[in-house]
Amino acid sequence: MLRLVRAVVLLSAALFIGVRANADPLTYSFITSNTPFGIISTSLPAMPTPSSFTATSFEITAPLIVDGDPMTLPVDFFTLAAGGGAGGGGTHVDGPVLFTGPTSSPTFLTGTFAFGDFTLTISPATSPIPEPPTLFLLGAGAVASGLILRRFRFFHRRA
Repeated sequence: MLRLVRAVVLLSAALFIGVRANADPLTYSFITSNTPFGIISTSLPAMPTPSSFTATSFEITAPLIVDGDPMTLPVDFFTLAAGGGAGGGGTHVDGPVLFTGPTSSPTFLTGTFAFGDFTLTISPATSPIPEPPTLFLLGAGAVASGLILRRFRFFHRRA
């Protein structure tokens, strides 16, 4: 019995450490404040697939919420050579570069960034769904506990 418990614990640890989670890709929440349009927010993948890109910028069509109204607009992000920052609809607000990597496969940074009169906060969006390794460990723990309790006859009726 002890061998079985050890095997379950070792297997659980190996899977937890060795298996990359197959959960949804990490998404980031983008929230601006003090813009002329009010609060603008969206959620985008941490590693977006640009709809178009050049050497100095890339574009994503993003589902935005502007002062409570949902809309879908193209949003551009620029490299340092293009002044950094972001824009959309023909506007470009200079500021810090919001991503790393090439414009063909960027990865967003996290933090709070100042753009003149307004700020942009990029933070990981939380997911209420646990990742598969967490669920596996939870299930393995429940099985191991059940086997141990069965061994000590907690589940058997007493005469």
